[in-house]
Amino acid sequence: MRKALILFLTSLMLLVTGLVHAAPVQTNQAMVKGLSLSDSMDKVEKVMGKPYRIGNYYAESYWGGYQDDMYEYPGVNFVFVKGKMIKIILDSPQASLDNGVKVGTPMNTVVKVFGSDYSVNTKSEMVYDYVTDPITYGIGKLTFVIGQDTVKKILIEREKG
Repeated sequence: MRKALILFLTSLMLLVTGLVHAAPVQTNQAMVKGLSLSDSMDKVEKVMGKPYRIGNYYAESYWGGYQDDMYEYPGVNFVFVKGKMIKIILDSPQASLDNGVKVGTPMNTVVKVFGSDYSVNTKSEMVYDYVTDPITYGIGKLTFVIGQDTVKKILIEREKG
C-alpha cells in the first residue's frame, strides 16, 4: 500500500511539473512565409514584395501610446520599430502561419497544433508564450482571438524595445 501511494504521488508530481514547465511555442511555429519577429523591413519586402500600403500602427500601453510603421499586405500586416519587426497581425484567411493555421481555423485545431498550455486573457483570447529569438531565448506572445470557436485574428508580438 505504501509503495502504491509513493508511486502515485511521484507520478502526480511529474505530471504537475510537466504542466507548469511546458515549453513555449518555438520560433518556427509562428512564422509567415518564413518571416519572424526581428526581421527587417528589407527582408519583408524581399519575401512579400512591395506592401500595398505603408501606414502607421498606433497602440496604447501602460506607458502611453506609441506609433510605428506598418506594412500592409492582403491578410497580414507587419509592424516595425526602428526598422525591426515587433508584431505580425493576421486578420483574414488570405494569409496563414507557415504551419497552415489562419483566420477561420477551429479552436480545437489550434490546441492540437500548439498544445493546451495557453493562458486566457479574456474569454476570447488564447495566449501562448512564444520564443522570439532562439539564441537569446527572448519571449513574446502568440495570441489567437477566438469567436464562435474559430480564430478571428492572430497576433505574434514581442515587447517594444
